[in-house]
Amino acid sequence: MSQSKNHTAINSLEKKIEYITNRPILFLSVIAVVGLIIRLKYFPFEIPIILDASGYFWYAIDTKVLGHLPTADCGWRCTFPNNGWPALLSVFFSLINSNNFMDYMNFQRALTVSISILTIIPIYMLC
Repeated sequence: MSQSKNHTAINSLEKKIEYITNRPILFLSVIAVVGLIIRLKYFPFEIPIILDASGYFWYAIDTKVLGHLPTADCGWRCTFPNNGWPALLSVFFSLINSNNFMDYMNFQRALTVSISILTIIPIYMLC
């Protein structure tokens, strides 16, 4: 009696695993939506960006305003060893026309959340 229960439980588990492995896009989408909901629930969109993110933010704003990467004469704001993220941000900032810096900060946060959600794809491919 116990043996047949174990056998049916194993068969049931195998069927569930087969269902999951045959529909990876569905389950990756569910994981992405759950991740997005959690991030949007706990992300502080009403307060300004602080610490290193603010440095990248202001560097990206300078790049947007100047139309090119800031040169060495811009002082402390130009001492980034890697300006890839602010350069990418400035491209997206050029699509926004606002006088409120919080709009840009919220856009930076939304872009960060979007990119973090999209990392599901390379992680799935690697695993």
